[in-house]
Amino acid sequence: MKQIKIAAIDYGNGYFKRTYNGVDVLVDPSIYAQLPDNQFILDETQSVITVNKWSVIIGEQALNSGFPITTLVGTTDEEKYANPLYNELLFAFIAKDIGKDVCIEHLVLGVPVHHYANYAEPVKKLFHNKHKTIWIDNKEIKVSIKSVKVVPQPMGTFELLDAKASRLLIIDIGYGTTDVTEFMNQAPFQFYGENTGIRHVYLTLQTYLSETFPSLTLDPYKTAQYIQAGSLAYNGKTEKLDKTKINRAMDYHFNQLMELIKQKSGIAESDVIVFSGGAAEMFQPQIEQLKNKKIQLMDQAQVANVLGFYQIGERLV
Repeated sequence: MKQIKIAAIDYGNGYFKRTYNGVDVLVDPSIYAQLPDNQFILDETQSVITVNKWSVIIGEQALNSGFPITTLVGTTDEEKYANPLYNELLFAFIAKDIGKDVCIEHLVLGVPVHHYANYAEPVKKLFHNKHKTIWIDNKEIKVSIKSVKVVPQPMGTFELLDAKASRLLIIDIGYGTTDVTEFMNQAPFQFYGENTGIRHVYLTLQTYLSETFPSLTLDPYKTAQYIQAGSLAYNGKTEKLDKTKINRAMDYHFNQLMELIKQKSGIAESDVIVFSGGAAEMFQPQIEQLKNKKIQLMDQAQVANVLGFYQIGERLV
């Protein structure tokens, strides 16, 4: 059995980010595709995982499987915690990553700041001192987690900051949520969150894509791929996307988000404002347009939190 002292996981609505050594970070969409009964997979690059007697493909492999994909986010993103697959898929990702029996001594796991008060303890109970057997391609893999520490997601970014201002604001923009955390003299004193993120941009642009390319099969993840590439393959041709429409949608949603943040946070009084999260990378042009010397975009913004979680875990050993 492989022994891992620290595992850090940022189990986001959009992407599942994890590291087992504090250096290499694995990133997959937080999705799965359930295989129909008696369906066989001939592609050896796709791992079939048995979860609750279902056969599923997870993460990036699910996105490329050709089967309908499902996310854990319901009508409200808090619904994922009540979904049994929220628990099962975390163990499944670990089993798939390690590939053999594994015992994790300390797991550091983040939740959005506006979920922390109500869900930190229930989430901890899901994984603390828990053991599961996962079947991957008919191979049995046992996963054990001894102890769990749940932290607000932006605390990961805070860990990585070298110079911590007397009044600091971290804006963590993710796939489906935005977390705003204010620090005074290096201590968090106010949390604020919105159930909005880059997903809402993709949903807007999905309408544009479906109208322009009617036979295209779309979901927010495919839309994200096309938007980031700036083009897509359609009817045997490479079609460039309308940059003006994309930029207009990005500008609109970013401005809406910033208005909410200005209304509910002390952004004007902050000495330093740090943008983090995967969506912050997507919004880089909009962030730069603010032309505010107080503002900085976190290096490795998409994985900053999980790298910080690992540093928190190092203090537990």
